Amino acid sequence: MPRALTNLENVALAHLWRLGSCTAHELRQAFASSSAGRYSGSPGAIYPLMKRLEGAELVISKPDANGAQKKRVYSITRSGRRAVKGWMNELEARSIFPDDPLRTRFQYLKLLTRKERIEWINSALEALDRQDALTRLEYQSDEYQNPIDQYILDGILKTNRLRRSWLSRAADIVQEIT
Repeated sequence: MPRALTNLENVALAHLWRLGSCTAHELRQAFASSSAGRYSGSPGAIYPLMKRLEGAELVISKPDANGAQKKRVYSITRSGRRAVKGWMNELEARSIFPDDPLRTRFQYLKLLTRKERIEWINSALEALDRQDALTRLEYQSDEYQNPIDQYILDGILKTNRLRRSWLSRAADIVQEIT
């Protein structure tokens, strides 16, 4: 029985399907420039990932005819498209509940002094502002000028507004922690 794909592998397959084909370097750039910031664009993550996907026959590659280096252009296979569809339909609570570094760190605020807690909350609010700016910039590109991606942008910005509200309430709560 083949092993289950990681979320990164599924995202790479979906991205490859969306693009039609690309080199591992282009995939690295897409991950590295994403405002989501959740996926590693490092060579140590992407190149082995593409080899695993090719070994599993989820992608195929051919030499890049335009490059002087030994680049390969990857395309998704029918099996790869089936894997993406399966991943898209995997909607169990554990698989869709997002990792949230703010929520995780908030659990440990009692380890900080009252002043450090407030500084942490202010830093988190500033980070959300920076994230919004990066996301808006990313979604200005022509690639994202379609109803689905604009709806995603709207969801990201609304989610961050909720997170700001949550953090503002957290500022009140940490005042109460002794």
